[in-house]
Amino acid sequence: MKILVVSLLRLGDIIQQKPLLRALHGKYPQAEIHLLINKQFTTAVDLVSDQVIKVHHFDRDLLQRSMGESSYNLFSPLMFLDQLIDELQSENFDFVLNWTHNKLSAFLMGTLNVPQKQGLHIQEAKLLGLDSAWLKYFNDNFSENFRSFFHYIELLGNAFELPYQKYSIRTDIGQARQIYLQCLTSDSKKNWSLKNFADLKKSIEQQYPEFPVKVLASQGEIEKLSSVFGEADIVVCGLASAKP
Repeated sequence: MKILVVSLLRLGDIIQQKPLLRALHGKYPQAEIHLLINKQFTTAVDLVSDQVIKVHHFDRDLLQRSMGESSYNLFSPLMFLDQLIDELQSENFDFVLNWTHNKLSAFLMGTLNVPQKQGLHIQEAKLLGLDSAWLKYFNDNFSENFRSFFHYIELLGNAFELPYQKYSIRTDIGQARQIYLQCLTSDSKKNWSLKNFADLKKSIEQQYPEFPVKVLASQGEIEKLSSVFGEADIVVCGLASAKP
């Protein structure tokens, strides 16, 4: 059995969905599980490699550039999508799950000839996949500025019938406790200003002097963060090394 999971949101969503991948693997232990993610988040592959056999990449940035820049052929976006669809179709999946829940992923799901589909998908110009009360709740509430009674992963776990194991709070870390700030994201318009983070760091250290505050950074973020934070404040690491 071959299963494809469609996860075309951001890095944080992929990280949060790891318990669901583990639950999916437990539910179908003999299945070959594939994952479709945005190409810009390939760094997350190491975090899910124990549950996923193969990762496929959707180059959303390239698709957007090809639709808006004059240097691309008019039909380039269609060509890029056709290549991805052909790649996925060649795998002959038995089952595909859409954990993204947006129109783009629904249209992509609709192009795949797969015996079983779960989650939002288009079929004969109709939007399907909202037969679960959990997905209906998700659809009605998570697109609005609404405070849900349920966690994002709890909703997906129930919607896709995946009994996942919740993360436990660690109590064995003794006095060696630190606070880490993740100041930058992959989308600059979502970033809080570095000055605000610097003020937050100072405020935490004044109120809780027993908790050193550090700033996480990738290699490409060092220069920008160094304009506000000192060298001793910055911890350079990848996702795998940041994992507790």
